[in-house]
Amino acid sequence: MINQNMGKYYRYLYELHVGADLQNLAAMSSYEVAKLVNICREQGLPVVGFDLAGREDGFPAEVHKKAFLFCYEHGIPTTCHAGEAYGPESIKSAVKDCFAKRIGHGTQLFSEKAIMSKKHGDGSLLTQKEREHYISDIAEWIADNRIALEVCLKSNSQTLPELRDLSQHPIVNFLKYRIRIALGTDNRAISRVSVTDEYERAIKLYNITKKQLKNLCIDGFKASFFPGMYNEKREYISKVIAYYKKLMD
Repeated sequence: MINQNMGKYYRYLYELHVGADLQNLAAMSSYEVAKLVNICREQGLPVVGFDLAGREDGFPAEVHKKAFLFCYEHGIPTTCHAGEAYGPESIKSAVKDCFAKRIGHGTQLFSEKAIMSKKHGDGSLLTQKEREHYISDIAEWIADNRIALEVCLKSNSQTLPELRDLSQHPIVNFLKYRIRIALGTDNRAISRVSVTDEYERAIKLYNITKKQLKNLCIDGFKASFFPGMYNEKREYISKVIAYYKKLMD
């Protein structure tokens, strides 16, 4: 949350807009960062994308829609922290309102409990079947549009009480829907984990098949914000696939 105790930029912003709505201040800040990203790219600096991370409480993705739309219009790939503290609606907002190509965590994607109070326009609650359809529609849309979920198993078990037992992690459903997954560490220093550790954890916990393991590995590369041209990325992915095949033969 922006306040007078933060760095110079945000302190000045706060002083210039005393009493302003914090969501508006956050939106202004992210938009300025998005413009800076574009300036850096135009100057040849190695900036590959725009990431929105931080608390979801009170700051849903759509607050930053202007920044994401700017990135979309300028061809800047985006990733958005969503669906960790809030339910499938936050993920829907990130991918449909903000055009995010990757989602940080997304662990609440299949949480029907998170939308128990969701209502129709007339005020009536959604039925169980309607809630299931609502969630399935989002999952199908994510899979169909090849939006990647950045899955960080150990980090999730440390920060989310409901996932202390990783056997309950929704990665099983991600795999079922064939959603593109980028398996990662979140923060190696804090979680004290490597990407190799995460792959070993996934294989042991979820009975990952050889085909699923290949998809996990390759999809991570496919979801990358490659700094070169599209054809260059295709060539790079082809080399990755060939190398993977060589290792597994």
